[in-house]
Amino acid sequence: MADEGKIEVSPRAVAIIAAAAVSECYGVVGLVSRTFGEAFFTVLRRPPLTKGISVHLDDDLIVVDVFVVIEYGTRIVTVANNVISTVRFNLERALGTSAIEINVFVQNVRVDVPG
Repeated sequence: MADEGKIEVSPRAVAIIAAAAVSECYGVVGLVSRTFGEAFFTVLRRPPLTKGISVHLDDDLIVVDVFVVIEYGTRIVTVANNVISTVRFNLERALGTSAIEINVFVQNVRVDVPG
């Protein structure tokens, strides 16, 4: 069969899939801005769907960085591993590739203070 072309998926599309997957994870309170510029524009307008997700294409590898806030009282390692496996499963299913690296950066812990 002759080569009929190629398929490219934008980093933004990958980030949206990853963000949706993270929203399903127990213990994750939210995603946080990964840069000062993103945080600044979030104040001025509605936050982007890709807030807290960074996608880099490195040769044949998709690298996804996830910046999260987790709930106080949850095990950080357990929550981070859950994020990795959930994002990996959703991206592998959507993209049809296993050449994915997922890094989780816990930026903060939310503590609810009784008031």
